[in-house]
Amino acid sequence: MDPNQTVVYIVVAVVVLILAMVAYAVGARYNNGATKWSACAFLCFGWFSLYATHRFLNPVESIRYFETDLSIEPDGRGVCAVPVSGLYPRELLIRPRAALGSTSVEPVEMTLELRSEIGGHLAIASRDVLVPGDGGTWQQMRKEFTPKAEGDHVLEIKTSVKVGIVQVMVEY
Repeated sequence: MDPNQTVVYIVVAVVVLILAMVAYAVGARYNNGATKWSACAFLCFGWFSLYATHRFLNPVESIRYFETDLSIEPDGRGVCAVPVSGLYPRELLIRPRAALGSTSVEPVEMTLELRSEIGGHLAIASRDVLVPGDGGTWQQMRKEFTPKAEGDHVLEIKTSVKVGIVQVMVEY
């Protein structure tokens, strides 16, 4: 949430509280039960309105993903650029699919490296054996990494030539 919005919500909540307290004090001064109940109702309604406005009318920030299909070359390598902004932990999702005419009946070994383009900071290095899945795919691989630099990163995958396309998804 925007810090300016937070200040506005706090100020409005304090104003609602003060107005409810003044109305309750007036009801107590004149010994009027209806005014005191109205002050309590105003306080509850005001705070509920603030909560509902904050909770339901603010835009929801959804997770955004960078998604690309990486083609595996005849030598078993594939390279793509992955944009990274922000130095917080994120998840890399790899979904390998069999090449045309191949099947996913035997396990394949997959090595991946994710490096920043500037400075070559290594974000992730992994070597895994993926078991066959169903329908010409292998199991998907999830890796968590924390980048050390912002900007474009280079993802390099080395695997069997039976893998034709690798779908890559990274949280922005």
